[in-house]
Amino acid sequence: MSHAGTAGQCSTCHSGAYVAQNALGKPTTHIPVTSQCDSCHTNGFVSWSPSGMNHTGLTQCSTCHSGAYVSQNAQMKPTTHIATTAQCSTCHNSTTTWANGSFNHSSAVPAVAGRCSTCHNSVNALGKPTNHVPTTAQCDTCHTNFTAFTPAQMNHSGTAGKCSTCHGGSYTTLGADAKPTTHIPTTQSCDICHTTVQWKPTSFSHTGVAPGSCATCHNGTNAAGKSVPHIPTTQSCDVCHRTGIAWLPLITPYAHAGVAAGTCSTCHVSSYPEMEYKPANHIPTTASCDACHKKTTWMGPYTFNHAGAVSCQSCHDVRYTGIVAKPANHIPTTLAGLLGNECSNCHSSTTSFTVERMNHGAMQTGCATCHSSTATYMGSMEKIRIGSHEGSRAGNDCSMAGCHKPLGRKGTPYSKWD
Repeated sequence: MSHAGTAGQCSTCHSGAYVAQNALGKPTTHIPVTSQCDSCHTNGFVSWSPSGMNHTGLTQCSTCHSGAYVSQNAQMKPTTHIATTAQCSTCHNSTTTWANGSFNHSSAVPAVAGRCSTCHNSVNALGKPTNHVPTTAQCDTCHTNFTAFTPAQMNHSGTAGKCSTCHGGSYTTLGADAKPTTHIPTTQSCDICHTTVQWKPTSFSHTGVAPGSCATCHNGTNAAGKSVPHIPTTQSCDVCHRTGIAWLPLITPYAHAGVAAGTCSTCHVSSYPEMEYKPANHIPTTASCDACHKKTTWMGPYTFNHAGAVSCQSCHDVRYTGIVAKPANHIPTTLAGLLGNECSNCHSSTTSFTVERMNHGAMQTGCATCHSSTATYMGSMEKIRIGSHEGSRAGNDCSMAGCHKPLGRKGTPYSKWD
């Protein structure tokens, strides 16, 4: 048979009508195709085989790759193939090998979202590796890339209180950080203090922390310790500080438990920030704060301890805040013969200035300065009207000759007129 000029016209003879003349037709087991024989059979006109399937124009892979034509090398899906009804060419893009291809999730996702394990079970398709974080969630809960499992973003939904399942140290290579060696000692779940977005910032919950055990964590390594400089103390932090948001303000009134009497200046000096100490306008004293002040508040009521005080006027001066000084309408204490400005010359009480007895010293004249009815000085002294009193004849002063003692004749000096 001369096949010259018959290209593309094989079916003219090879249709089954001329089998007796050895023009073989397609056997019943031939793959279903309407293309001419020489589309695939390319061994010239000597033998049907070898041949190479020409897939040009073919889209319905399952027409041949269904299992009925395995003998013609039209392989079908193996039993371990992922479950799908999609045509082979949806993922396999080569007609010479199955290996070249990429699964097309674009058509599968709407139908199988949340069902990744249907295929990704380590048999049909890649499954979770042995060192994967323990989870029963579907792959697409965290993995959102269909070309690779990375990058992935951990979805912590439903993991409340179970942090240590992953953050226990076994999965650090997967980004599940564990507690560092400098972490505060605790058995609580990470999310009691940390968020699932990032470790910091955090808000420590002191719930369940035994009072007085602050230094277990607040030692300067695991958590912030005493600042430098801090007042010298061996007390637990929570004796003075709150366990909430910040160290300051302190719990007031300040707990002075265990502070030895007379040791106030150990802490109440300018060396320690935030600590109150004697202001510049404090009365001059070397006594300890608690000699006068209470441990709960500086400002009153407080009782001044006058033990060891040298002179009243050293403190009872307008220069010192909160100290009673000589009022403007106090009797003049610098008249000739009086003893001067020292309060104790007349005032004998350290609790009230109203307890007093006038000390005239060696004063002989000038009585009318205070004892005149027109004088405005405070005090309980007896006053007279100088203009109508007989003493007006004697220079308007009570003690002039012939009148009241000490220079006159009447009464008892400084206590009785007559």
